[in-house]
Amino acid sequence: ALIIYIIYRSSTKMGSVYHRIMFGMSFYDIIQSLAMSFTTMPMPTDMIYEQFEGLIIGTQASCRAQGFVFMFGSVSALTYNVVL
Repeated sequence: ALIIYIIYRSSTKMGSVYHRIMFGMSFYDIIQSLAMSFTTMPMPTDMIYEQFEGLIIGTQASCRAQGFVFMFGSVSALTYNVVL
């Protein structure tokens, strides 16, 4: 979030290619981190997890959604990193 803030405070803002790439990489890194921050919450409650002690309050759909958002953010951030 700090990089996004610095980009918007700069005089060129999103005018340079470098700033656009850094913005995209930072944005998708935030998306991936948000998906990761939910940890075990989206896991389905009807399954038995002996190794996880976190809060488990999700469904199969919420687990899939978390996986999708995590992978989308990871691949997008990686793609921006390669472009950079």
